[in-house]
Parts: sequence; C-alpha cells; structure tokens
Amino acid sequence: MSYRLLAAIGITAYLMLLVATLPATMLDAALAHASNDRLRMVQAQGTLWSGSAQIEILDARQRTSIAIP
Repeated sequence: MSYRLLAAIGITAYLMLLVATLPATMLDAALAHASNDRLRMVQAQGTLWSGSAQIEILDARQRTSIAIP
C-alpha cells in the first residue's frame, strides 16, 4: 500500500472516531437549526454513538410542545 492510501485511511478513521464521540447535545443544535427551532432534542445524554434523548415538537408559536421518548 502506498503512503497516501494509509494516510487517507488513518485520517478517515480518526474523523469517524471524533464524530462518534461528540456529545449528543451537538445533534440538538443541528436539529434545531435545520427545523427552524420546531424540533429539539431534550434531556440529551451521552455521545452520538451511545446516547439517548427525547424529541420535542413545538407548535408554530413555539409555546406548546410534545415530547416523544
């Protein structure tokens, strides 16, 4: 194998490890931004790979919500 291929495999594995160990709350920010703050992840715990949360759906005025476990 060439040096470049090994370097690419190593960098890819490292980036996958970084993404898998991000806190679950990071996904909440991305979900809120993508849904214009109508979907949220509440009580997020753990990492993206091994975590848990509840999804909260807000109405148009963002006053009433429903939490889905």
